[in-house]
Amino acid sequence: MVGDTASQVVKEVLQKIGFTQVSVVSASRSLFNEDTDKIRKARGIPGLLKELEQEAETWIRLTQKREHKTLKSLMTKSGLYYPIISLMHNSKKYYSCGAGLGLVGISASGDVYLCHRFVGREEYKLGSIFTKGLNREEYQKSPTSGSTACSTCFAKYYFAGGCKHDNAGSCGSITARLRISAG
Repeated sequence: MVGDTASQVVKEVLQKIGFTQVSVVSASRSLFNEDTDKIRKARGIPGLLKELEQEAETWIRLTQKREHKTLKSLMTKSGLYYPIISLMHNSKKYYSCGAGLGLVGISASGDVYLCHRFVGREEYKLGSIFTKGLNREEYQKSPTSGSTACSTCFAKYYFAGGCKHDNAGSCGSITARLRISAG
C-alpha cells in the first residue's frame, strides 16, 4: 500500500470487509454548528422560492441561447433538474437520497452513520464496521408514505422529504417539516 492515497486505502479496506461499492468524499460543513435561526430564515419559503426563481431564469436564458454544454453541466448541480424531469414524466421519488439505505458515512474509527454529513453525531450512529448489523430500520421507510409532514404536501413525490441533514440541522429532526417563516 506504499504510495496509495488515504482514500484508496480506505476503499480497499472497506471492500475487504464486504462493502460492494465504496466512494470516499469530503464531509461538508455541518449545519449543527451554525446559528439555527439564521438557517431557518435562509430556508424559509420566500428564500427558497427566490433561489428557485433565479435558477429557473438561468435555465431559460441558457436554453434560449442554446448553450447545451453549460446546460448539461448544470444538470448535476441544479436543484430544479430532477424535480422538473420527474414532473414532466410523472415519475415518483420515494427517497430524497440513499442515506441509511444504500449509502452510509463511516468515521475514521469505524463508526457507521446515516451519511457522511452526520459523522460524529451519536444520535445518527447506525453501528460499527466491526460489529454485525446496522440499526437503520427507521430509515427504510419512505418519507412519502411514513411521514405525517410529507403526507399532505403536493410535492412529496418530487422531493421525498428533502435532505435528512438539512432537515435535522434546521428543524431538529430528519423528518420535521420545513418551518415556514414570513419574510
